[in-house]
Amino acid sequence: MLPAEGLSVLCFAIERQNLSLVNILIEAGVRPNLLIDELHDKDIEYLKDELDMLDTPLQYAVFVGNVGIVKRLIEGGAVLDIFIDPERLNKMERPLLSSEFFTPLQVSVQERAYEITKVLLDAGAGVDFRHPTTGTALQLVCSSPVEEEGKKIELTKVLLAKGADINSLPGERGGRTAMQAAAEHGDHDLLKLLFTRGGNPFAPAAKKYGLTVFQAALRSRSAELVTYVFWELGSSCSCLSFFDGTNYLEEAVSTGDIQLLETVLEFWNRHGLHWPKEFMSSALKTAMRMGFIYLVERLKAESSTVRLFTLPDEEINSMICESISNGDKRTFDWLIERFVGTELDLAQPGYSTPLWTALHLGNKYMAERLLNAGANPNKPSLVVCRKRYSTCCHYTGPEMPLKQAICRFDKFIELLTDRGANIHCLIDGSLTPLLLSLQRRKEYAAVFLLSKGVDPNVVDVSGRYTALGCALDRQASLSTVQALIQRGADVNRPSVWGMPLEQAARGPFWHHDAIERCQLLLATGADVNADFRSTTLKSAVANGHVELVKFLMGAGADLNASKTGMTALEVAVHKNNTELAKLLVEAGASFDTSSVQISALQLAFSENNLELAALFLAKGADINDSTLGETLLQRAANLGNLELVKNLIDLGADIDAKVAGSPATALQYASMHGSVEIVKYLIEHGASANEEASPFYEATALGLAVDNDHTETALYLIKKGASIDKYPTAGGATLLQLAAEHGNHEIVTYLVENGAVVNAAPATKGGATALQFAAINGNIKMAVFLLENGAHASAKGAEFDGRTALQGAAEHGRLDMIYLLLDNDEEPDTIEERCHNAAEFAEAEHHDVIARILRNYKRP
Repeated sequence: MLPAEGLSVLCFAIERQNLSLVNILIEAGVRPNLLIDELHDKDIEYLKDELDMLDTPLQYAVFVGNVGIVKRLIEGGAVLDIFIDPERLNKMERPLLSSEFFTPLQVSVQERAYEITKVLLDAGAGVDFRHPTTGTALQLVCSSPVEEEGKKIELTKVLLAKGADINSLPGERGGRTAMQAAAEHGDHDLLKLLFTRGGNPFAPAAKKYGLTVFQAALRSRSAELVTYVFWELGSSCSCLSFFDGTNYLEEAVSTGDIQLLETVLEFWNRHGLHWPKEFMSSALKTAMRMGFIYLVERLKAESSTVRLFTLPDEEINSMICESISNGDKRTFDWLIERFVGTELDLAQPGYSTPLWTALHLGNKYMAERLLNAGANPNKPSLVVCRKRYSTCCHYTGPEMPLKQAICRFDKFIELLTDRGANIHCLIDGSLTPLLLSLQRRKEYAAVFLLSKGVDPNVVDVSGRYTALGCALDRQASLSTVQALIQRGADVNRPSVWGMPLEQAARGPFWHHDAIERCQLLLATGADVNADFRSTTLKSAVANGHVELVKFLMGAGADLNASKTGMTALEVAVHKNNTELAKLLVEAGASFDTSSVQISALQLAFSENNLELAALFLAKGADINDSTLGETLLQRAANLGNLELVKNLIDLGADIDAKVAGSPATALQYASMHGSVEIVKYLIEHGASANEEASPFYEATALGLAVDNDHTETALYLIKKGASIDKYPTAGGATLLQLAAEHGNHEIVTYLVENGAVVNAAPATKGGATALQFAAINGNIKMAVFLLENGAHASAKGAEFDGRTALQGAAEHGRLDMIYLLLDNDEEPDTIEERCHNAAEFAEAEHHDVIARILRNYKRP
């Protein structure tokens, strides 16, 4: 079977212009009218991918331009009036071109295959048939290139003879009627022909991108055509209100042709028409953008034209702004000379002042002329940035001219100040010009303003921003910082960024001149030990600047200052900077001074810096210091850091140190966390396995290991002599009971085998015997083991909130456990009563089967 039901082969034959093959295929039954909609998706994909076409065979033949094949297809029954549905093309995610849904007749006109056009018309093609978004055949002819004008007129006559609607509506998007198309292409003769055949010159334009005949004529820029359209066609209209809706004045101005403009003006004047004010304003602005006003004045324009372009006072400044925006020096000069005395500081809606515009666009010549003409350098302006410069300050205004000069172009600052700009004003109601210059990194502006006498100590309205602080924050050059200081900037005044000297020490590590900055500040009285948020020395240490640290120590910096946090030594240790820490210690820094309740030695160990720790110890630091409420060894054990534990013990740490208020000893911490290697190391180095219980956790080391289910640690402690009978918790629970509660069979077994009391009484409140815990947990294996080793099945429960083994098993629905306990009960005389009592616990938890079994139980 042929792909796409033979359509692809037929199209191939058309592409090769093989009439014989086309004949064979049609005679073989290939349908010349096969529609895309009738094909399967895979066939359509084949046509699109292999042939890059989705036309009907007739459309394709017309496109190829083979008259013989076109005739054969028509003989074979090809439908003449057909186009591809654009919705179908849209679903195929194909870009929509209007030519893709042309009829064969439209394709012939589009391709200027006029012989085929006549063949189609003679065969009965609908002369006006089309998709609504496309132009008719006549409209397409009128839109074709001018070089074929003779053929266009000939074909136009043919189409009209076939009944073409000369006034058919244009296509939906940017379409033209036949007359609009002819006018747009400047076809004077064709336009006359259409008009004499009944063409309507007043037909409305398409809604989108449309043109009236009169607009189209102006766009053609043909003086002959414009004269004909306005004077011949325009005068044929009895109702001249047709011209009210379109600004033909602006259209004429946009041509840049005085002759065309005067033709339109003369027509208006002759017919007594009037231009709306907004039309004139818009036309003036267009004329200004094009330099057209200048031409009107300089060339020999009619007096009526000159009068039209006499600018109203309210438009002058906006026109000046337009000339500045367009860089039109000639028109700008003409406006300034023509309208001497104009108030240049008034801004029309949507415009900035002329001076601000000139500054914004960097036009020094225009800015200077405006100032000479009386523009006020202190007049705020609306911000209008049409070009969206990245260097704009992005403030919507009103904005001072001086701000624009600072933000954009240094060359304007001197110009404005020389003409009286206020260098002490507040810009945007917040910053002084000096602060703005420094904030924007405009150092030339800042130094210039200082030379003009601005006060370097004036702050912003919040009082938090100083000029010196801003300069240091913005990494201003050393010369700019020096200029500020020389002009009297207070070197000890704090700002939002801190103290100036500390800023210089803290500021970016890449500052190669940090020492020079600090020297400059100290030479003018900066306090080396000022502590606003941090001292200068601590900031230098934090940045790792060794030479600066040495310089500051030489300048008298307090090594042990700690008013606002850590000392310089602690900062060095925290940063793990061994070199600086050694330098500070050798210079006399105290490793015991701290305002953060942590010693330098403790910091060194927390950073695992053993070199520094050894240095501090060699200098007399206490390894058993307990500033933080526990020793370093306790902390290391709590963190589970075996290497640190070893190092501390090797350096002489007290293994059994007990600090008042400390939660646990080192051994208890290690046991609680199951750190068996630390436990072993501590025991091997003398730690007592039977030390007193922790007052915080209320348990011994062994109790903590068992309570936290750390089997290996617990077994090791027992092997090393930890007492198994001593109550390990304040609540009175035994180790065996704790192990049973956690279900740890291995520890339970080990304890029993090592002599633990199996039937020890439960803790008073909420406690249980080992067997009772096993029963509650349903641990049959553990219960059997305990019973085999003498556990009493009938033992009483805890005094408060306790359960017997039978009650616990019943309450938790442990039927297998109940049978085990009944089989091993050692008090047959009371068993029935105890079963009835246990049944109540089962019923409370809805274990009805167990409750019934217990109530029905009879002693053997």
